[in-house]
Amino acid sequence: MTNPRRERFARIFPARVDMLRDTLRKISNCSNRTNYEWNNDLVQNAWILIAEEFTDTAAQYGVDFRVEVSMLDSKG
Repeated sequence: MTNPRRERFARIFPARVDMLRDTLRKISNCSNRTNYEWNNDLVQNAWILIAEEFTDTAAQYGVDFRVEVSMLDSKG
């Protein structure tokens, strides 16, 4: 017997993960210092918000997901 809820999840979940990965690649494009200049506080606060969403969402699946956000010095 098929499980329509499991099938729906198997169809939707990978597509949403792909969409999220694509969005993160687009955000990564903004790190090109040749084209952009940014405020470190703004960037760090944005990544804190993103990390909170990741940890909250992972917890809904029973996954313990921990993230540390800190700014690297300008030398990398």
